[in-house]
Amino acid sequence: NSDFSEPVPSQSSSDASLPISSPTSPRSQICSDGFSLIRIFLTPDDFEEEMRWILSNSRGAIISGFDYSPFTAAEDYRWESCLPADDCYSFTIEDDWGDGICCSHGEGSYSLWYDDVKVASGGDFEFSESHFIGPNCPTLSPSSSSRPSSKSPQPLLSEHVEMIEKERETLIKLFESTRGEEWLVNTGWIKEDENHCKWEGVSCKNGFVNKLTLEAKGLDGSIPTDVGMLSNLRYLYLAENKIHGSIPTEIGMMESLEILELNLNAIDGTVPTEVGRIERLNYLSFSDNTLHGNIPTEVGMISNLGVFSLSANNLHGTVPTEIGMIKNLK
Repeated sequence: NSDFSEPVPSQSSSDASLPISSPTSPRSQICSDGFSLIRIFLTPDDFEEEMRWILSNSRGAIISGFDYSPFTAAEDYRWESCLPADDCYSFTIEDDWGDGICCSHGEGSYSLWYDDVKVASGGDFEFSESHFIGPNCPTLSPSSSSRPSSKSPQPLLSEHVEMIEKERETLIKLFESTRGEEWLVNTGWIKEDENHCKWEGVSCKNGFVNKLTLEAKGLDGSIPTDVGMLSNLRYLYLAENKIHGSIPTEIGMMESLEILELNLNAIDGTVPTEVGRIERLNYLSFSDNTLHGNIPTEVGMISNLGVFSLSANNLHGTVPTEIGMIKNLK
């Protein structure tokens, strides 16, 4: 989420042995008069992709946070900023699975600091937990929730099972269409008694496939049209293989996709106009293939796109002016 700033790694491993009035690491900045330093120290559990946190002010405006952050499991991170001292801030941490960040799958934890005072800490919650930060906040107890956030309603059980089975079938078709038996590494793939979320390069969240990491694995063949069934997929890494044929138009059905890497293959055909439907896409690389034709104007509809690489292809024509509408493009 481009509205949120990424936390930075902390140099401290734990604050458990420190007195409550001491921060977990030295201040990195001194705030001006009228401002106070707010710091957030966080260690995710083994399923960091299930977690999100938000810091907002008294007007409800989001100051910072991260949605399913790119943390490394069990690695310490911190966020800090000088903020107006006369305001009240609200910190909320959520876990999609409902088991917090401690202690079922790792010893995750968080702590909140206002200047040099630790005002809250935790990790053992269910779906969410909230705290106020600042001297001008209401004197309310921390709140927690045993119900999932309304932002991500769960499908009915029958639909859930059906969707998961369709995703498994799609993965099998990808395996078969790219000579999976000859991949350099194909541990677990298409075994009937093996959960597909445990197959080499497959990552899942809540049972759905959300990441495929198959770059440089020796895939040799075409991308099946069924790939559009992976509507929960956020990251697709298929670079540095021997993939050929065209990019299926069904790729436009992958509405959750954020990163799409197909570079360094032998893909031909044109850039499908349907990529313009993937509104969440922020990294797109089709470089080093044999694509031809024009760059579709629909690319300008991907408002979150930050990186767009088409180098080393056989494209022609002019760069569409619509690309100028992408404000985050680097």
